[in-house]
Amino acid sequence: MFSGRKGSHLSSQSTSSGRDRSSGLNPPRYSTLFGSPIPEETRPPSKSRGHQTIPDDPQSPTPVGCTTTSGFLAHEVSRPNSSFSDVHPKVISSRDYTFGIQNASQIAPWATLRLHSSEPLSNRKPKHPRFTNMTSIAGKVELSLPSAQTIRSIKLVLKGTMAAGASVEMAGSVPFLSHSFIIWDRTLGDPGRKFNGKLDGSWSFPFLIPFPRSVDLSKWHQGKPKFGNRESV
Repeated sequence: MFSGRKGSHLSSQSTSSGRDRSSGLNPPRYSTLFGSPIPEETRPPSKSRGHQTIPDDPQSPTPVGCTTTSGFLAHEVSRPNSSFSDVHPKVISSRDYTFGIQNASQIAPWATLRLHSSEPLSNRKPKHPRFTNMTSIAGKVELSLPSAQTIRSIKLVLKGTMAAGASVEMAGSVPFLSHSFIIWDRTLGDPGRKFNGKLDGSWSFPFLIPFPRSVDLSKWHQGKPKFGNRESV
């Protein structure tokens, strides 16, 4: 999700947020994605950007967070020292998923979201990645800007909805989860040069976000949820 970019249409994923970065957070130590590490990111030589390195030890200490060596901080949280394979003793495979955003006049996307998922081994690749409350969401946001653009922030929003209906015709969507993570804010600037308020060229923002472990249903619905004409606990 991108804020403040001029001349682009992002449908339902666009917002117009200003400075939304949490204050007072220090970049966390690098942590291991449960299942397999994230490969190192390579930056264009003309840009002085760092890269993220994930240790190979699947039992690396907490906290788990997301950051880059350039200081871009998205989120930080502590969680117990555990491994995805300890909870799911199945054979794990690593898959990458790519989602692009492009204008009608462009051939290649100007923004790309790449997600890395560790899943039970199967011959068929699901359409979307799967995560549990014992894993972290790892990936990166890539920008390919042919000209300088004013972008105020880059934000990822994790939403969860529940189908409420006895049939497809009656089904509705009830939200029960919504978390926002700031991947980059314009106050962070450009680590490689003096920042003039605009981004141009190729950029890559790695992130590692812990998946929420609980949901407060009291804020989601008062009383028992209803599915069609029948009630269900």
